[in-house]
Amino acid sequence: MMRPAQLVLAAGESRRLGQPKQLLDWEGKCLVERVVGQMVALEGPTVVVTGAHRKAVEACLDGYPVHCTWNAAYAAGMGTSLAHGARYLIEHFPDTTHLLITLTDLVRLDLSHYQQLLSFASEAPGAISAAHYQDRPGVPIVFPQVFFDLLADLTGDQGARLIVRQHSYLLRPFPLPEAAFDIDTPEDLARWQSRPS
Repeated sequence: MMRPAQLVLAAGESRRLGQPKQLLDWEGKCLVERVVGQMVALEGPTVVVTGAHRKAVEACLDGYPVHCTWNAAYAAGMGTSLAHGARYLIEHFPDTTHLLITLTDLVRLDLSHYQQLLSFASEAPGAISAAHYQDRPGVPIVFPQVFFDLLADLTGDQGARLIVRQHSYLLRPFPLPEAAFDIDTPEDLARWQSRPS
């Protein structure tokens, strides 16, 4: 039986966007609050890795049953935040069997997408189950426990791509075209804000 945990990476500086994407408003909630609301509706603990804008991000999450942990090395890249979150998980939630990793700015995803991905992962619990879009795997992604130590050793800005590439024989792609859109630039933000209501 799967005992998943959720890891939300919310440490970035949003340099290309020019403002903290974690704090962007969507219908009265900041983006990090929106995704955390989805994560806590799933089974298991939710861990949020903060970095830049730590105080403001944590303030958005006040009252939510989440575990915030600050990555002091956030400026070195996403890999450090993934590693930090994995180490926190290993230390505090050793019974976790799977880790669902997501970002704050996958604005076209809702709770049902994450539920479907976890259900997909449960069909082959030893595999890496990754959202698949634009002909490649990406986030959100579910790793089984055997990969936690590898995640905890990540560095730099590459995220988990190398792990996935080296273990491609264990990769199960989950079609999720909605995950192709995120908010990295002012142009992305304008496209999102101009979406039909």
